[in-house]
Amino acid sequence: MERYRETTKPMPQIGEELGVATILEGGVQRAGDQVRIKVQLIEAATDKHLWAETYDRQLTVENIFRVQEEIAREVARALSVTLTAQDDNRLAKIPTTSLDAYRLYQLGRQELNKRTVESSERATEYFERAIRADPDYAQAYAGLSDAYIYQHKYGGVISLKDAVSLARPPAERAIQLDPSLAEGYVALGTVNLWSRQNVAAESNFETAIALNPGLALARRHYGFFLYQIGRYDEAVIQLEEAARLSPLDPLVHVYLGEVYGHANRVQDALASLHHALNLDPENPLGYEVLGDIYGLLLGRLDEAVKWYSLALQRDPSSARLRGFLTAFYLDLGDLSTARLLIEQQIDLAIHGILPVEWQQSALLMHSGQYEEALVFAEEAWRQRQQGPIANILTTLYLLEGQYQRALELSDQRIKLYEENFPRPETKVKIKTLNSAINRAAILKSMGENTRAQRLLNNCLEMLKTESMVPPFYLYRSFPLVKVYALLGDTQNALVAMRESIDEGKRTGWWIDFLHSPDTGSIRNEPKFQEMVEEIRADMAAQLENIREMQRTGEIPPVLAVKH
Repeated sequence: MERYRETTKPMPQIGEELGVATILEGGVQRAGDQVRIKVQLIEAATDKHLWAETYDRQLTVENIFRVQEEIAREVARALSVTLTAQDDNRLAKIPTTSLDAYRLYQLGRQELNKRTVESSERATEYFERAIRADPDYAQAYAGLSDAYIYQHKYGGVISLKDAVSLARPPAERAIQLDPSLAEGYVALGTVNLWSRQNVAAESNFETAIALNPGLALARRHYGFFLYQIGRYDEAVIQLEEAARLSPLDPLVHVYLGEVYGHANRVQDALASLHHALNLDPENPLGYEVLGDIYGLLLGRLDEAVKWYSLALQRDPSSARLRGFLTAFYLDLGDLSTARLLIEQQIDLAIHGILPVEWQQSALLMHSGQYEEALVFAEEAWRQRQQGPIANILTTLYLLEGQYQRALELSDQRIKLYEENFPRPETKVKIKTLNSAINRAAILKSMGENTRAQRLLNNCLEMLKTESMVPPFYLYRSFPLVKVYALLGDTQNALVAMRESIDEGKRTGWWIDFLHSPDTGSIRNEPKFQEMVEEIRADMAAQLENIREMQRTGEIPPVLAVKH
């Protein structure tokens, strides 16, 4: 509630903004090792005082938690709320006896919420220091686990493999020290999510919520998990509840905006994200997700570049942001800026979720240098087994006639998801749709036409019966372009291409339409060529918009971070 520290807003307005009927306000005065805490409970609608108390205590960590417990019980009494046995146990618990450890833990959580490269590293240091101050502080172990994951997710400072390896022991230690600690299960759930152990992850998040239903952190992480596995409606429920529990948490509104976008609720997504930026204008994640909405969903790469550039301005050490900006500039046809961004990452030795080798591969592919591009794509796959890397590597293998290598890559990709999804030749799911189409293209190139056609028919059946293919997933109609083209159905492939372009298909367009063997059978069609020229013209116009925004200062220059 820090934003209300110096507010002159009336209580009814604050209550309405927070969505609460009562407000607890107060202040803390400190003199040496003595502290005075004044608190009062106010009915928001009438500004009526329901209860007030002053606490004079010696400043020790035990007293901090005891005063918190006393206040909570008095507030419950004033509101005629009956506490459960679970509530009683949680209130009576003293998580640490070290005031220094408690302070360091709070600083660590504060840094985690900033979502930048530097903040994730600072958070790690704070949690490690908290653990040194109190080796039995369970919450600090949970925080440390989260910090390791964030070092990978937001900074690319460490690899996913290393992040998971480092994050699991402290998460498990937190639960060992305190089996009733919801934050411990949230941390372990996050580790399992990034380890692709989805069944275990969901169980962890459900346990966390059962232990502490009012913990917004648990709802936020569970909502993000549900979004990651494609259960968008359930994700919205959890994140909306998190927003109700913690209305001033900008990250809740960022995640909610992201999920709204995937659920095709564009206006809700934009409203939620702009609200997040109003709450915290310096958090880069809100700008980044706005860029995703505009670029991936609406086809407005000029707006995507603007929002990503504003994010990079706030997190200049981020290789992740530079990597995605590189991809946008490749789509726009600005190879010189894409090359500059790649060179900056190499020069600064910073690594993001989208490896610089993938970007180098894409830059070379853009110019038709397939053999050279293949070397970088293979190195990127060795570093990180991700969908975008597998896609470009498969395309290059097919272009170079290395069909067996492409099939081996397809087998590796299937194995990565075998815990959660059946093999695509048995049943195609949304999460395996892209790899299924790639596999069909490989089989067709190898002369396995019967298997390829059976797999393509499975893809077509899924696309026709699925109630809604998420818009971010290959642009709803775009999978049909590839499926129909591979089946030799030119007319339907061109119809689907028209729909896909109208939906906003722009990211990766030059790979899919100009290089990919999947669309080779329709590439000489006049309608196909007309649509390609339409995209070229649109990209040129959007690039000019970017130039104008750069001239006016609406888009900041891409600055290199200092060594």
